[in-house]
Amino acid sequence: MGMYVEVLKYIIKEFHERGLPEDLVDRDIQLKDYLIPNVAKVIVGPRRAGKTYLMYQIMKNLKKPIENYVYLDFEDGRILGITLKDMEDILEAYFSLYPEKKPIFFLDEVHNVLGWESFVRRLL
Repeated sequence: MGMYVEVLKYIIKEFHERGLPEDLVDRDIQLKDYLIPNVAKVIVGPRRAGKTYLMYQIMKNLKKPIENYVYLDFEDGRILGITLKDMEDILEAYFSLYPEKKPIFFLDEVHNVLGWESFVRRLL
Protein backbone atom coordinates (compact mmCIF):
# COMPACT_ATOMS: atom_id res chain seq x y z
CA MET A 1 0.00 0.00 0.00
CA GLY A 2 1.30 3.43 -0.96
CA MET A 3 1.88 6.15 1.57
CA TYR A 4 -1.07 8.30 0.41
CA VAL A 5 -3.78 5.62 0.18
CA GLU A 6 -5.38 6.23 3.58
CA VAL A 7 -5.42 10.01 3.29
CA LEU A 8 -6.79 9.78 -0.25
CA LYS A 9 -9.56 7.46 0.93
CA TYR A 10 -10.41 10.03 3.57
CA ILE A 11 -10.40 12.92 1.06
CA ILE A 12 -12.53 10.97 -1.44
CA LYS A 13 -15.09 10.03 1.24
CA GLU A 14 -15.06 13.57 2.61
CA PHE A 15 -16.04 14.91 -0.83
CA HIS A 16 -18.76 12.29 -1.23
CA GLU A 17 -20.24 13.11 2.18
CA ARG A 18 -20.03 16.89 1.65
CA GLY A 19 -21.48 16.72 -1.87
CA LEU A 20 -21.54 19.48 -4.41
CA PRO A 21 -21.89 23.09 -3.30
CA GLU A 22 -25.50 24.23 -3.14
CA ASP A 23 -24.68 27.73 -4.40
CA LEU A 24 -23.78 26.59 -7.92
CA VAL A 25 -24.75 29.17 -10.49
CA ASP A 26 -25.82 27.36 -13.62
CA ARG A 27 -23.76 28.32 -16.61
CA ASP A 28 -24.89 27.74 -20.14
CA ILE A 29 -22.64 24.78 -20.94
CA GLN A 30 -23.00 21.94 -23.35
CA LEU A 31 -21.94 18.69 -21.72
CA LYS A 32 -21.12 17.26 -25.13
CA ASP A 33 -18.29 19.79 -25.31
CA TYR A 34 -16.73 18.37 -22.15
CA LEU A 35 -17.51 14.68 -22.43
CA ILE A 36 -15.82 12.98 -25.30
CA PRO A 37 -15.07 9.29 -24.72
CA ASN A 38 -11.39 8.51 -24.19
CA VAL A 39 -10.39 12.17 -24.23
CA ALA A 40 -9.16 14.12 -21.23
CA LYS A 41 -10.39 17.68 -20.95
CA VAL A 42 -8.25 20.38 -19.41
CA ILE A 43 -9.89 23.52 -18.10
CA VAL A 44 -7.50 26.47 -18.12
CA GLY A 45 -7.90 30.05 -17.04
CA PRO A 46 -6.70 32.62 -14.52
CA ARG A 47 -7.02 32.10 -10.79
CA ARG A 48 -10.48 32.68 -9.33
CA ALA A 49 -12.13 32.47 -12.77
CA GLY A 50 -14.49 29.63 -11.82
CA LYS A 51 -12.69 26.54 -13.10
CA THR A 52 -13.49 24.51 -9.98
CA TYR A 53 -17.14 25.51 -10.04
CA LEU A 54 -17.29 24.58 -13.72
CA MET A 55 -16.12 21.09 -12.71
CA TYR A 56 -18.83 20.98 -10.04
CA GLN A 57 -21.45 22.01 -12.59
CA ILE A 58 -20.30 19.29 -14.97
CA MET A 59 -20.69 16.76 -12.14
CA LYS A 60 -24.15 18.10 -11.32
CA ASN A 61 -25.26 17.99 -14.96
CA LEU A 62 -24.03 14.42 -15.39
CA LYS A 63 -26.56 13.39 -12.73
CA LYS A 64 -24.55 10.41 -11.54
CA PRO A 65 -24.28 9.38 -7.90
CA ILE A 66 -21.56 11.40 -6.16
CA GLU A 67 -19.61 8.18 -5.53
CA ASN A 68 -18.90 7.99 -9.26
CA TYR A 69 -16.69 11.07 -9.02
CA VAL A 70 -13.14 11.38 -7.80
CA TYR A 71 -12.52 15.05 -7.08
CA LEU A 72 -9.06 15.90 -5.80
CA ASP A 73 -7.57 19.33 -5.24
CA PHE A 74 -3.80 19.10 -5.49
CA GLU A 75 -3.46 22.24 -3.39
CA ASP A 76 -4.94 20.32 -0.43
CA GLY A 77 -2.21 20.37 2.23
CA ARG A 78 -2.83 16.71 3.02
CA ILE A 79 -1.51 15.67 -0.40
CA LEU A 80 1.00 18.43 -1.11
CA GLY A 81 4.14 16.78 -2.34
CA ILE A 82 2.39 13.88 -4.03
CA THR A 83 4.43 12.66 -6.99
CA LEU A 84 3.56 10.99 -10.24
CA LYS A 85 4.52 7.64 -8.72
CA ASP A 86 2.22 8.31 -5.75
CA MET A 87 -0.75 9.03 -8.02
CA GLU A 88 -1.31 5.28 -8.37
CA ASP A 89 -2.51 5.53 -4.76
CA ILE A 90 -5.57 7.41 -6.06
CA LEU A 91 -6.75 4.28 -7.87
CA GLU A 92 -5.98 2.04 -4.93
CA ALA A 93 -7.85 4.34 -2.56
CA TYR A 94 -10.92 4.71 -4.77
CA PHE A 95 -11.27 1.04 -5.67
CA SER A 96 -10.81 -0.03 -2.06
CA LEU A 97 -13.88 2.11 -1.29
CA TYR A 98 -15.90 1.31 -4.42
CA PRO A 99 -14.62 -1.84 -6.11
CA GLU A 100 -17.54 -2.08 -8.54
CA LYS A 101 -17.74 1.55 -9.72
CA LYS A 102 -16.22 3.20 -12.77
CA PRO A 103 -15.09 6.67 -11.67
CA ILE A 104 -14.90 9.95 -13.50
CA PHE A 105 -11.87 11.95 -12.38
CA PHE A 106 -11.82 15.69 -11.69
CA LEU A 107 -8.26 16.74 -10.83
CA ASP A 108 -8.07 20.34 -9.64
CA GLU A 109 -4.67 22.07 -9.71
CA VAL A 110 -3.15 18.85 -11.03
CA HIS A 111 -0.36 20.87 -12.66
CA ASN A 112 1.24 20.83 -9.18
CA VAL A 113 2.29 17.23 -9.84
CA LEU A 114 5.23 16.99 -12.19
CA GLY A 115 4.41 14.59 -15.02
CA TRP A 116 0.68 14.37 -14.21
CA GLU A 117 -0.05 13.92 -17.91
CA SER A 118 1.30 10.35 -17.78
CA PHE A 119 -1.19 9.41 -15.08
CA VAL A 120 -4.08 10.91 -17.04
CA ARG A 121 -3.04 9.04 -20.20
CA ARG A 122 -2.98 5.83 -18.17
CA LEU A 123 -6.52 6.53 -16.95
CA LEU A 124 -7.68 6.87 -20.53
